[in-house]
Amino acid sequence: TTWLSVTEVTQPRLCHFGGTEERLVRNMSSPRPNVQITFANVEELPDLSGRGQMRGPWWLWAGALALIATVSVWPAMVGTFLPQDDLNLTENIFLRSYSHLRAIWRFAYSDVFPQFSPLGYSAYLFEYRIWGGVAKHAASGYRLGNLLLHVGNVMLLWTLLRKLDVRGAFVSAAIFAAHPVQVQTVAWISQQPMLIGTMFALLSLIVCLRFCGLNPEPYVPAALRLPMNRWMLYTLATVLFALAIVAKPATAVLPVIILNMIWWERGRVTLRDLRPLAPWLVAMVGALVGAILIFHHSGAIQEQRRSGGGRWAIWGPAIWFYRYELIRPGTFSFAYARWNPATPWSTLMLAAA
Repeated sequence: TTWLSVTEVTQPRLCHFGGTEERLVRNMSSPRPNVQITFANVEELPDLSGRGQMRGPWWLWAGALALIATVSVWPAMVGTFLPQDDLNLTENIFLRSYSHLRAIWRFAYSDVFPQFSPLGYSAYLFEYRIWGGVAKHAASGYRLGNLLLHVGNVMLLWTLLRKLDVRGAFVSAAIFAAHPVQVQTVAWISQQPMLIGTMFALLSLIVCLRFCGLNPEPYVPAALRLPMNRWMLYTLATVLFALAIVAKPATAVLPVIILNMIWWERGRVTLRDLRPLAPWLVAMVGALVGAILIFHHSGAIQEQRRSGGGRWAIWGPAIWFYRYELIRPGTFSFAYARWNPATPWSTLMLAAA
């Protein structure tokens, strides 16, 4: 006897359950979920994964994504260090010896380092022992590591979109691979912690969505599988989330992204969804507040401090400016011209946002 408990089905899924396959279909026009269960062998199942699947061998599509990412970044591989690379790498005394690894983690929440990233500076330490900090080829060596991380992130994003049956998963991953924002992140060695944090954030997202039920198990068992126990999934996702934070605090917004995805998939967010993410939300607030304090104490934004009203007025132009740059990139800079918060347009742009 096979026991099957169905609470809600939002779209056709194939579920592997006790060696038997069930096709679950919801009739959206019915006021109550109408669930149809069909028992069949794997060979007899129709292809219900058209949106997330690709035709041809997966390695061919993966190679195409890796080629797109490499071609987009390759012109930036040759060059010297960029601004702030001296503070993070070439003049950073904590990267001179492996004995400084403990100090990197001990003084992470202080103004000793330009940014909070103990995991990122640990990676810098090992790379510094390989490439050094003053040789001409050193910058290219660091960028090679950034490129490998970027290609890995593209593969993780593509995998995530396929698991969610998102239409156009390959095209979305290709845009992510070639977008100038990503190229800038690879070219700027000081942004390596962002690449590391993104990697662990995507891994945590894939595992957490399996825990939440949004990433079902494949009906054909794979060689590399996630744990079956839900609490093992939760523990693994939490560890990966913590690694993402200590690499780049900006990735702490991951629980908000997960809640958005739950709402997108199910149409609502319940207390049952919030309860396991409560510790993550607390960690998010702590990480972001700590990163902002370090950013202030490090002197990075001393000359841009404004009054409370001035900061509110900057929000409107900033929101629209960065959206515009994502849609039509090409004028990236390390420092942009200031917006005048006294103009009435700033208030109107904030209200429109």
